[in-house]
Amino acid sequence: MEAGEGGAFTESVPALIAGALLIAGALGAAAHRLCRERLSAGR
Repeated sequence: MEAGEGGAFTESVPALIAGALLIAGALGAAAHRLCRERLSAGR
């Protein structure tokens, strides 16, 4: 098997995009929650 042939990264671009969206959504939700907690704690 040669390096760079096949693999999960070249054959499943839609899966990569879906995974990236899920990760971005999770990070956004975590950041939103942290910001909300900081704002409510500062009141």
